[in-house]
Amino acid sequence: MPDTDKNNAAATNAAGNDATKTAATVAGDASTQSKEPKEPSNPLYNKDGSSAKQGEEPKSPEADASKAGDAGSDQSEGEGTKAGEEPTTAPEKYEDFKLPEGLESNPEVMTEFMALAKEKNLSQADAQKLVDLGAKMSKNFAEKQSAMIAAEKVNWEAAAKIDKEFGGEKFEENLAIAKKGFVEFMSPEGRKMLHETGLGSHPEIIRAFYRAGKAISEDNKHVPGGKNQDASAPKDAASILYPNQTK
Repeated sequence: MPDTDKNNAAATNAAGNDATKTAATVAGDASTQSKEPKEPSNPLYNKDGSSAKQGEEPKSPEADASKAGDAGSDQSEGEGTKAGEEPTTAPEKYEDFKLPEGLESNPEVMTEFMALAKEKNLSQADAQKLVDLGAKMSKNFAEKQSAMIAAEKVNWEAAAKIDKEFGGEKFEENLAIAKKGFVEFMSPEGRKMLHETGLGSHPEIIRAFYRAGKAISEDNKHVPGGKNQDASAPKDAASILYPNQTK
């Protein structure tokens, strides 16, 4: 074969080899591209595969992250006090607490209570609930105490009527004598106290005033300013009620 033909054949073979390599490369690139997932072209689906509502733009990771941040901010703000809602924490200074009619607070006790409420971070409303509960307990205690005193008063009156010294058939007469001593030596404040507590019906209280009234009734000697008053006679209630204890 002539040299010219040999050269042409070699060139043809080289061109064929280059063409084969190029085709293989192109085929490999096409195979690789076919394995990578394609983004959905349907606008009804997001990139993560979730469906999008009609008229809604497809979601993106950036939008999701932004929305999550906003939600966290909203949740954080929700922990505080919203407009129109009662505060859930202790105020800088508590307002005056409301008490039931007829009940007065002790300033020292109330100051101590407010300090404790502040320490426990109680709101004005929560602290008021405790004040209401305390007032209810106080009222209940007072009612029970009054009922107990009323029951005791009945027993005292019954015992006074049969007392050996001033009771019996002359009870009403002796009671009038006791009232003289009561009026003469008891201050208005003392009378009010005996009346409110019921102690004025106690046999020993009646006995004391009975003896005092009997003492000032004898010839009017022990009545202050009396006509027959003896200069050496006792002149005060203590001397009359407790003669053995005077100096």
